[in-house]
Amino acid sequence: MTRITVRNWLTHGEYQDERGLKNRKYSNEVDQRICVIKKARVDGNKYFVGSPHVQMDYAKNYSKDLLPTVSHIKEVIRKAGLQTRKPKKRVKGGSAYLLYPVQSIRNLGYVHQSADFIGKKYIAGRTEPINIFSTSYYFPFKLYQIKRILAEKVKYVIEQLSAFWRQYPIPNVFRADNGLQFRGTASGKRSIGKCLRFLW
Repeated sequence: MTRITVRNWLTHGEYQDERGLKNRKYSNEVDQRICVIKKARVDGNKYFVGSPHVQMDYAKNYSKDLLPTVSHIKEVIRKAGLQTRKPKKRVKGGSAYLLYPVQSIRNLGYVHQSADFIGKKYIAGRTEPINIFSTSYYFPFKLYQIKRILAEKVKYVIEQLSAFWRQYPIPNVFRADNGLQFRGTASGKRSIGKCLRFLW
């Protein structure tokens, strides 16, 4: 069933009565609670302020009530103007401009996975940053995972992927950027790095 089909159904008169889809699943009080929790996380300089974390706080504070979904929380936060991160504007035709062979890559194999480091993150009260490694399947299913690692080094990439592939399928296509940890040496004689040999 497509979204367009549902939208067309709702234009019919029999769906405009006081029953079913017209009623709100969550009350205004729930929406107000969501806004209060979101503001508390932002004002408290919490490291994570996204909707899933707002949902966790809601579950702790109102354990006996119906838990609002993440999608509803996102909608409430958006309408209240409490978004902490502006949505990225999608660059139309970006892949074509970069000569990125999207269709060719899709045709390389059935299971696609990507990996990268999520920069260096700093936490209040700490002088040393934390390092995070992320990996995700993006075709034919979506699965995202992040892990804290000691440093942005190839040995931790291999360690994390080896553990990950004991539980999930080894991909046919693996996508990574041209960071030194993934590709190899930066100066001197060029050579294939440990990560590429591991993936091969």
